[in-house]
Amino acid sequence: MTKVETVCAGCCFKKVEEDNGVWAHQTGCQFKVLERMRDQGAEILEHVDEENCFVYNSIVDRVCVYYRPILGWMDRFPDISDADLMSIARQEVKPRMGMIIISDGDMEKLRDTASSIIEMKIKPHKVCVQFKNSDIRPTSALGILSSYFDSNNIEYRIDYIMEQDAINTRIIDIAFKKIPQSYFCTFEAGFKIPVDFIDAIDRALNDDLERFLMLLPVDGINGLVAQTRVVKQIGGSNEDFLGSKLQRVAEKQKCQFLIKPVTTLVPSMNSQS
Repeated sequence: MTKVETVCAGCCFKKVEEDNGVWAHQTGCQFKVLERMRDQGAEILEHVDEENCFVYNSIVDRVCVYYRPILGWMDRFPDISDADLMSIARQEVKPRMGMIIISDGDMEKLRDTASSIIEMKIKPHKVCVQFKNSDIRPTSALGILSSYFDSNNIEYRIDYIMEQDAINTRIIDIAFKKIPQSYFCTFEAGFKIPVDFIDAIDRALNDDLERFLMLLPVDGINGLVAQTRVVKQIGGSNEDFLGSKLQRVAEKQKCQFLIKPVTTLVPSMNSQS
């Protein structure tokens, strides 16, 4: 079984101290990733490079989102301080989120959800509105979305689901394939999304180093979040609720802890359930 391993040796954020001007030892990480992952039970290894008199670390079976190579990344910013480099890297790891909204054609409900989206601290990169059993004119729908999203640089599209009896899980299967972002989330029109929805997920992933494959919704599809790549790998819902299907896959891989309620990472969703 192949394991992922993050090797710190070439990262510009490793902290190093010299010993008698000969040996150099890695003592930590500017983002304190080693310390935090060790606290979470991750295996941290120490390696000795005798040729270069360098002792460095690696993290077993974990990916460090802050790994940035000295060659190819740091050398793009020759005159920038360490603090500014850290700020750039922190911005780079913010989750890119697509959003699926399922609408029955009620334009007031769509306006409510669109209004909540533009209030979000971190906004989705793309919004896909899926109309089911609706005869709303495309010009009307696009007019509403453009009035909210154009000035906020949010990409959007609309689709009409022609399958008369398509349930929400089927509609999500159709829609997520049109999302290029790393993550997607789902809501029904009329749901007012908390202002910190993506922001809380960002802080959980990149400040607290939490991990997840899927966040389960508070009700129906509201608040479901998944890694787009993983959902593609398992073939979407395929006539079964995506959460149930992914739960079975996670149990087989002994990583069911990566499936958790959205409220564990976004407490503000408790008030929306």
